[in-house]
Amino acid sequence: MNHLFGKSIWSRPLILAVALCTASPGEAGTGASMSEVPEDYSYARALAPPGYWDYFLGDLTNTVAIEFATAEGGDWGLVKYCAIVTSQTYGTGDMLLYIPLSPERNIVEGSAPRFAIHSPPVIGIKATFTVG
Repeated sequence: MNHLFGKSIWSRPLILAVALCTASPGEAGTGASMSEVPEDYSYARALAPPGYWDYFLGDLTNTVAIEFATAEGGDWGLVKYCAIVTSQTYGTGDMLLYIPLSPERNIVEGSAPRFAIHSPPVIGIKATFTVG
């Protein structure tokens, strides 16, 4: 809010990534404290730089599909939220926002989660994603 009303300056992040979470990260969540899927079985945050996003009529949405690696060697578990963070490195960065996923998805070995173009809308509609 301070940035919006000229009280402070906020630099646009150069790196944005999408993280998958097993529970709500909460308002105070960070890249280190949020309930992110464990860094096992080929899980890694998906790069989603500022150029991947568009803001139109009150909705922030991705203009490029956001794809995660295939779960290999085991399951990632039930994913309930995604978060946009300022680092692609696991356990680091600032969490800018988080979104409940509908439906929640159980990511099992061999699954490759992805957000199609124009999903997740951040404002207005709950995010949906597929598992292939």
